[in-house]
Amino acid sequence: MSTTKRQALREFKYVWESILSEQPNYKGDSIAKREAFNNFIDSLNEDGEVTDEQAATWTNPF
Repeated sequence: MSTTKRQALREFKYVWESILSEQPNYKGDSIAKREAFNNFIDSLNEDGEVTDEQAATWTNPF
């Protein structure tokens, strides 16, 4: 079963908090957050947790 976008967003919130703890200067940096989300979705796709179609069509909410 593939991950839904809602599930991916929930997981990404934890990932983003981890990134901010290591890189506090990213707080408020919308470009960094969008890039991190794209990288997160790419990694889910590489791991087979989302399909190629999902990775290509999901819009970035950030």
